[in-house]
Amino acid sequence: ELFVNIKVDREERPDVDAIYMDAVQALTGRGGWPMTVFCTPTGEPFYGGTYYPRDSFVQLMNAVDDAWKNRREELNQNVDALIEAIGRTRNITPASEINSAELLADTLTKLENDFDPDWGGFGNAPKFPSTFALDLMLRQHQRNGNENLLAMVRVSLDAMASGGMYDQIGGGFARYSVDRQWLVPHFEKMLYDSAQFASLCAAVDSHLARTCLEETLVFLERDLLRADGLFAAALDADHPDGEGRHSTWTDAELEDALGRSDAEVWRTHLERESRVHEGGWVLAFGPAGGTDPRHLSGFAALRAAGLCRPLPTLDPKCIMGWNALAVTAFADGAQLSGLPSDIERLRRLASAHAAT
Repeated sequence: ELFVNIKVDREERPDVDAIYMDAVQALTGRGGWPMTVFCTPTGEPFYGGTYYPRDSFVQLMNAVDDAWKNRREELNQNVDALIEAIGRTRNITPASEINSAELLADTLTKLENDFDPDWGGFGNAPKFPSTFALDLMLRQHQRNGNENLLAMVRVSLDAMASGGMYDQIGGGFARYSVDRQWLVPHFEKMLYDSAQFASLCAAVDSHLARTCLEETLVFLERDLLRADGLFAAALDADHPDGEGRHSTWTDAELEDALGRSDAEVWRTHLERESRVHEGGWVLAFGPAGGTDPRHLSGFAALRAAGLCRPLPTLDPKCIMGWNALAVTAFADGAQLSGLPSDIERLRRLASAHAAT
């Protein structure tokens, strides 16, 4: 009723995305997706932000509508200020030289200061996996033997792999966690998140990391590999019965899959270690060093039932940068295992990508 709504696919139109991301960063000091920008009829931004919960989003839309009708001059001033700010950022010139050692030291110091010692990762909720930051810390440990950096990587990986961020049934990694403990994810699974997570697992020497590496590579090949040998971009979070329902389990669904006895074992475990989302349990298994889900009664049956569920909607786009991360993950896995089957799989994937 109030707006002309335009949805932009940021992978298809990064040029459009970049303009409005600059505007949101100028307004709020930060950016991210999903992103909402309010514009004049000619496309000039005057207000925006990233994710808004439903109720606050409705309030915001009504407030913007009121401002557009009754305080138009203020919004025009916002437009002028934003255009000026965007112009300044686009005129920034690169530094003539960069002190790499100083930049690396400053970055690692900031990461250490932001580290969550209890649950790993950085900052508070919502919490993103930041696998690129963990990879940087791991590489620095390999350079100088800093055991503190390695410990932070291990705590983070173990906590993420034991929580709902990691798909305990099908493998693969969700976009982010809505809580600090990695329990309830945003259920969308992006190619680049799972690929980077797999490569990180390949670099960490632990049984849990190896298991997650193998399962995530299976997920990429089973659920995201297209008929032409290239990888699709993502699996959606949405489900007709609610967000994440593909990956959550009601008590009745547990009993259908496991029988009453094993379902009770799982319900007791999940009441202690997990959380309900949209009426179903998220499969999470507590802090690192806790219960190995594969030892819980009925896990094989639960996995078999979960893998029979229809997949969420696939985003079939092929983004070559993300595909490169995926092929790298398969290369890391093949190098680690040395198995002829893994090497042959890597050859197939590399050949398909080289032919495009």
